[in-house]
This record gives sequence, C-alpha cells and structure tokens, in this order.
Amino acid sequence: SLHDALPIYGVLELAKVTAHEVARPAAPLSAFVVGLAVGKAGGDAKAFAHATSVAQELAQDWQVAVETGSD
Repeated sequence: SLHDALPIYGVLELAKVTAHEVARPAAPLSAFVVGLAVGKAGGDAKAFAHATSVAQELAQDWQVAVETGSD
C-alpha cells in the first residue's frame, strides 16, 4: 500500500526535531531538502534513514550553537 511505502512517521519526527531545535518555519524546508537528498541517493529506505539522521543531527547541533553562542 501507499501508506507502507511512505515513511510518514520518519518525516513527522524530522519536522518535530527541526521545529523545536531550529525554528518552526524550518520544518517544511528540512523535509523538502531531505526529500531531495533521498531522491538523489536512490530513494530507498537506507537513503531516507541516512538523510533524516544527518538532518536531525544538524538541527540538534544548531540548537547547541545557539545556546553557546558559537558558530
């Protein structure tokens, strides 16, 4: 089914992390950029897992940088 083929919960988790760690408006942009990266990497589950992992890590690093005043 289409529901099984789409990683809906993974996209929602990415949006949640991005919205809370960076800014709410960054959530759709992050999802879009992850979609581009996944498509470029072949569009499979492994590509999605890697892209979302990197995006979530970047979002968390962003929040640390903001809190510490570092770039």
